[in-house]
Amino acid sequence: MKMPSPQPNFAIAWWSAADYSAQATAILAVATFLVGLIGFVGITWQIGRQAKNAINQNRLNEASKLKLEIYKGILETCELASSAEIALSSYLRNFQLEIRTAGNLHAMGRPFNTPTARFLELSELRQAATVAAIGVITVVERWHVVDGRMSIFQDAINSAIYDVNEAADLVQALAIRLMPMDDPGTTNPLPWNLPTGAEAKQLKASADLFYEALHNLGYYVADFQTEMQALLVGDLFGNGVITREPLNPSAKVIRLKDERALRRYFRQETSWGKATALLMADVAAQYPAKGELSRLGFTPFGIRLVREQAAVSKRRLKRMGLRP
Repeated sequence: MKMPSPQPNFAIAWWSAADYSAQATAILAVATFLVGLIGFVGITWQIGRQAKNAINQNRLNEASKLKLEIYKGILETCELASSAEIALSSYLRNFQLEIRTAGNLHAMGRPFNTPTARFLELSELRQAATVAAIGVITVVERWHVVDGRMSIFQDAINSAIYDVNEAADLVQALAIRLMPMDDPGTTNPLPWNLPTGAEAKQLKASADLFYEALHNLGYYVADFQTEMQALLVGDLFGNGVITREPLNPSAKVIRLKDERALRRYFRQETSWGKATALLMADVAAQYPAKGELSRLGFTPFGIRLVREQAAVSKRRLKRMGLRP
């Protein structure tokens, strides 16, 4: 059987028949086309890459703006808390100074002025300091999504507030007896007697505990500001943040990197942590059955949460040697 002869390739046939100038023109045309194609592909790829980079950069810019806004709010809240803590401690220190000054003048047989401090003003300053500190906790809760470790500041500040309130109760129990009172409806002070030496010493002992608790609260708020500065705006400037280094080795510095160890400390070793564990165990003891919790309006999730927390609290109490 005779095989069919192959058909000549048109391009090869044309190339063989074409003269030198036609071949050169063809080569130039093909080269121009290829250069144009490569340029088009390159430009398209470059535009796509630039668009992607622009989107990423815009995302980074918006994230940086948000971080700055968050840090600005944190800074304002921390400043309010710090100012309230200083105002409270300064008010009590000024009262103690007025007592000492009056005592010295009295010892010299000279007249002295009635102290300007009043119990109602001290109570208002205490309330303002507590509200300002709770404001820091609120900020932590609001921006917990930034870094889950931030919740350690909830534990630290709650613990500090607990200690401040315990010490403040002792101070105010003395202040209500020792501070002058005004004539009802006026700003004229009623007759006031100097505290005795024993009363002054008792006030000093209670006030020293109060100042220590207040200072711890202020330190924890400052630690929060420092850690948020590093977390939120540290990468904008490329500089590290100097953290607090107390002279007392037993004092706690709240750092995000130490979150686990600090959480164990605050929940197991502090007065606040032990009181919280006792409270949760007491709730579990009062409402042991799911039906009782349901009647109180707890959702199934809430019931499970209460029971799980109660079990955790019981284990903590056992480790601490306490009983609910």
